[in-house]
Amino acid sequence: MEITKRFWTIFFLIALIVLTGGCAGDSDDNEVEVYSASSSVIVYGRDTCSLTTSLKSQLDAEGIDYTYKNIDESDAYSEMWEKVQAASWYTAGSSVGLPIVDANGTVLERPSVDDIKALL
Repeated sequence: MEITKRFWTIFFLIALIVLTGGCAGDSDDNEVEVYSASSSVIVYGRDTCSLTTSLKSQLDAEGIDYTYKNIDESDAYSEMWEKVQAASWYTAGSSVGLPIVDANGTVLERPSVDDIKALL
């Protein structure tokens, strides 16, 4: 699945460059922001959570690579909770809202795409 997501991201970027005439002109209007492949974004959520699916769609639209971990599968739930409990904003014993995002080591609860971009 990760390969398919990367394929469509690359395909979209190439199509965007071709359709906009590449880098012609000096205008900043044609600037495309590129996020480093070395940046690490992990989205923890549930397939049934509308906020999780919405964030994933927004990240895809922005061309931001991420790893999605469904907390109902595998060890993702305990991995997410370890990170949440270590976060400075978390109050012991409280619940959290999905999605939880780890962006380059900073753990965020229900972040916006702009919050994530600021950490890349």
